[in-house]
Amino acid sequence: MHVFSQNGSGRCELVEPPIASEGEACIHRIKGQSGVLAKVFKPQSLAPDLESKIRYMITRPPSGSILKHLAWPQELFYHQNGSFAGFSMKEFASGVDINELHPYPPNKYAALDLRYRLTICRNIAITVAGLHASEYVIGDFNPNNIRVNPKTCEVAILDTNSFQFTDHATGHTYPCPVAYDGFVAPELLARVKGLKGGYGELFRKTGSSFTKETDVFALAEHIFLLTMNGTPPFNGLQVGKRLSSVAPGKANDSVERNEYCFKAGYKPLAARTPSLSETHPDIARLFTLAFDKGYGSPSLRPNATDWHEALGRSMKSCRVQCSKDKHHYYFNGLNSCPHCAALKRHKSKASSFIPKPPINLHAPNPAANQATNKTTVATPTAFSGVVARPSLLKSPRSLWRVARQNMQAENPALITDWWERPEAYWGITMGGSLLVAVLSSLYFVPVVRQLFIGIMGKSIADPVATTVYAILSVVACFLLPVVYGLAYAQRPPALRDYGLSGLLTVVAPFASAVVVLLLALVISAAVMIAGIVVILAILIGVLSGG
Repeated sequence: MHVFSQNGSGRCELVEPPIASEGEACIHRIKGQSGVLAKVFKPQSLAPDLESKIRYMITRPPSGSILKHLAWPQELFYHQNGSFAGFSMKEFASGVDINELHPYPPNKYAALDLRYRLTICRNIAITVAGLHASEYVIGDFNPNNIRVNPKTCEVAILDTNSFQFTDHATGHTYPCPVAYDGFVAPELLARVKGLKGGYGELFRKTGSSFTKETDVFALAEHIFLLTMNGTPPFNGLQVGKRLSSVAPGKANDSVERNEYCFKAGYKPLAARTPSLSETHPDIARLFTLAFDKGYGSPSLRPNATDWHEALGRSMKSCRVQCSKDKHHYYFNGLNSCPHCAALKRHKSKASSFIPKPPINLHAPNPAANQATNKTTVATPTAFSGVVARPSLLKSPRSLWRVARQNMQAENPALITDWWERPEAYWGITMGGSLLVAVLSSLYFVPVVRQLFIGIMGKSIADPVATTVYAILSVVACFLLPVVYGLAYAQRPPALRDYGLSGLLTVVAPFASAVVVLLLALVISAAVMIAGIVVILAILIGVLSGG
């Protein structure tokens, strides 16, 4: 099968069979091109304005580094007769659907502890924030369209051609015609109820459907699932009622019935669900705003930026490691491991705790201001989890390999401040170390020179003193930051403590200068002692001979 591009690449041969065949399109590899896939729509799925929609997206991609985390259209494809065929997009060749991280107990991904899950949530949040800033609404915030790399915590959003947005030049809105059951905001469920044509008919009749507020409702659901042991937020049971006496709602039904498990008078159906008091206060607050306060008031829901900031704070607090299970990490201030307690409840199939009533919270200040493209991927079979702190007994080759990896760029979806980037750490630390060493040499070189003059004479002492200090400066400037950097950066990039890192970055140059001084003094003292020993040996020899 061949398609044709109008962007200069000409005729493209598609590899058969397709690697995925969804309801609306087939996904093919392109012969001779790596890292790129072709999405070819089935004739019955070609909406009248689909070609113009994709063309608009190609010319107006989201800004910043968000684009590399999206299966965004790159160029248009046409059939030989000139009819619209589809588009090319980036291939995300590693990772798993986010749904694969939800099963409990997390046997396959047991090493993907809470710290990793918070990081994944934060990456999703910043991606959503970037899309909203570029005036794109995801609409069909489908968990099957979120690809996660468990080793790096990077995320990718697929099926971008279903996004909803408005071409402000023409005023034409390209709607999202579909949504995933269970991830639709209550106000949208109420509006679409009874419409046989679903969300497409709703838009045709009213001119509106999905919004940023419906996106952040689904975002909060994804975060809840990832951080609350794979349970959905709307899995509540009224306190005092038995499960056998009610018919619990599922997916959209439970959302419509407002069965949020932590609202007043409700408790979680799933025994494995932690209580709000066992999660980070900022996350608990945003859950309440998203699902309780914001259920009927979409404007009260925290936006993607609010989530990104709160998740960042929670990551810094998730530092306590369980003494019984090395994969259990939880937040500072808790007296016991909530993961062990949840597992015990899950095994006993009894929800033994009654959650505290929700805290009366206020909405945060709003920040100023994607059918599935599945690809066949290799699922990690042995995710090793957090790497242990480095041993200085490793081989030089191993140390260099880790150091080289540490100097590579961070996950761009996670980093928002320049000082969090590794190049900032290495630049400040090594540059500062070198600067302090040079400045201290103005005082130190003359001192070493005077020590050496008495032993070697002026003509030899000058170059020796300068050379010794220069060598020690270089060694100290690079050795100390690299040794610290190894310990700092062997932790996964997204889990580093940037507060401590920043402090040590400031301290490292001065510590390097101290190392230089101490090493030089030791060498100077050793040279002086050696000189004295030589002189004494000569004197003893002379006296003995005399």
